[in-house]
Amino acid sequence: MTNKVVHRDERFIQLPTNQEDFEKLCVRIYGEMFHDPGARRYGRPGQGQQGLDILVHDFRRSPVEKRQGMVFVQCKYTEKDELPFSKLESDAREARALVESHEAYEGVYLFIVATTAKNSATLHAKLQTLQAEERLPFEIQLHSRDTLLSRIQESDRLWDLYNVVPERVPTEFALQVLRVATMIRSQLQEGLLADACEEDSRRRCASRIPTFGQRGSCPPEDIWKQSTSLRETLINLYAKAADTWSAAPLLEYEASLGGMRNGDSWLAYLLAQRTVENLRSHEAHLPLANDRDRFTQQLTNLADVICRTEGSPDVLGCLALLLIMETNRQDIHDAALNLMTKVIESGCGTLWELSARIAHAVVRYYYVLRWGWNGSARFYALGDSLDSGLCIGPSSLQLGQPFSHDDRVTLRIIGIDPLGAPRWSGAQAFALPRAFFRWLRNEDSNLALPQLAAQCQVYSAQDFVDNGPTWGRPETSHLGNRRIVDLETLAVAATENQHLSMISSYRLVATYHTFERLLGYRAFLRAYVHRTSGNAGTYATLMARVESLVDSCEACPTPVTSKSHRISITPLYDNPPQQLLYSAPSPTPGPASPFTLPRERLEWIRQSISSWPFVYVHRMSLEQRYRDRSDEFSLACLLALHTASPIFTYKYEKVIRSQEMGIAAEYPGRRETISQGTASVNSL
Repeated sequence: MTNKVVHRDERFIQLPTNQEDFEKLCVRIYGEMFHDPGARRYGRPGQGQQGLDILVHDFRRSPVEKRQGMVFVQCKYTEKDELPFSKLESDAREARALVESHEAYEGVYLFIVATTAKNSATLHAKLQTLQAEERLPFEIQLHSRDTLLSRIQESDRLWDLYNVVPERVPTEFALQVLRVATMIRSQLQEGLLADACEEDSRRRCASRIPTFGQRGSCPPEDIWKQSTSLRETLINLYAKAADTWSAAPLLEYEASLGGMRNGDSWLAYLLAQRTVENLRSHEAHLPLANDRDRFTQQLTNLADVICRTEGSPDVLGCLALLLIMETNRQDIHDAALNLMTKVIESGCGTLWELSARIAHAVVRYYYVLRWGWNGSARFYALGDSLDSGLCIGPSSLQLGQPFSHDDRVTLRIIGIDPLGAPRWSGAQAFALPRAFFRWLRNEDSNLALPQLAAQCQVYSAQDFVDNGPTWGRPETSHLGNRRIVDLETLAVAATENQHLSMISSYRLVATYHTFERLLGYRAFLRAYVHRTSGNAGTYATLMARVESLVDSCEACPTPVTSKSHRISITPLYDNPPQQLLYSAPSPTPGPASPFTLPRERLEWIRQSISSWPFVYVHRMSLEQRYRDRSDEFSLACLLALHTASPIFTYKYEKVIRSQEMGIAAEYPGRRETISQGTASVNSL
């Protein structure tokens, strides 16, 4: 449900009262209008901005004649009813100079003057005359106060942000909501996620006594539907804590604003649903019969709407990839591939045309992984090559042309065979976009596909193997049986058929990032097994084991409440962790310390790091691990410090990385197996 009213009266829209806030408003308006999540302010107020306040990329599918699809926006806040033409004339000429002197801005086709002044026919006419006389390389449009108000009224999302309808937040709750949002924002700025979580928990608790407002009155849990400020603050909190479960209902509401036409909100919502619909609730005692298929069915039902969504090549590539890897109907996969063809068409002649072709080629790779080289994929795309032949480049006349080749000849995409076994095709899918960028040797930021690259990391696979323990078992018996795991550990355990014994012997805890990658690993194996049918070999058995791992995962509100015989998937609400290099000289492992290595080992590690060559560079790298919440293993290490728990790993390099953070790393095998390898690790 959106926050709609029968008539959206402009009297209830509160426009900013200063230049900086007005520019922020324009970033939101034009970012939504042109479907550009990367719309950004150009420089800072007071700097020489050369007639430009905001730079926007036009990712709409129309108009086709939009040249190279870039838009300049000049923001003019004023308390007067009219703007002086002389200043606009100067800004337009400065913008022209910027376009003509910088190759990166050659694609600007539109210069918008957004102002809080009233509409003026005279000013409109003067701007049109200026454009004709000066032969400016772009069109000039004046968006006055009336135009901006209309944009806000027409958009559910913008109306939700800027309307001040009386009693939108009930009076008795207004001060409480404001205080909570302000407090959580302040704590997030300081990195105090644990404190912010406590504040959010108090907000959810119906029995608490409010700080402000009537005694005994408490806002409903979903008061964030009425308060945009609180909702944005909570989404930011849940993102930093990797708390997909809590974020899901807020992201669903965000996606519903605007009729779910915006690709960015669609993507955030669907990624959250992928996790939530595949993860057992901590309140459920037994898995439901149709749990595995809920997200697949939901995505199948939404496929037509998704294929009509507008957005950047990065966002649309992710949506197409979701349709291909998470649904089972070939017609939907054909539609996803066709969506990427339309992305190329709409990007033709723009600065991101090459980025669109890369996104298309990546999605096509996964399509071939599922269906082979059938009719829908049998045309040349960027990066195609036959055996050792040259890759097809951006200017090749073969692009988009159908091909016919001997099936005995391997057709590769950027040097990778999508029909290969997961040990090769899956591992290389991990870095598919990066391989394109390296091949093109292009540093252009318009080519960046960060979200698509992240999803390629999710939908990847390889042969995870156990090379045996090469390090001694640290003394951790006093720390209980809770262990932190990542995807690689779970995948090796499944390969070695040790996953069930590990789950039954320990309370395993993992982050939502790990669960997301586990789902992607399962999807990749499913795709390979489905395509190869009876020739999947051991991968069919492995897929069944990974399925059992997914079924064993359960949402857990906090690591403290993790259960036996389950893999508890938990968020991480921690304050900045204590760092080994700057801790007390002889920290004591256990409940009073986040470190789980024995005391002597901790001191030895600290001294070793301090005496290494290039110690400053190494320290900076080490400190980054204490802040890196996007890397799966770094986040697992932070969870280990937060819970004072050891980490399970089969990999020696991860032992080194974890020990440098003061974390004990254990081999998940049997104790007698580990003791046999102890003698070989005295040098560690």
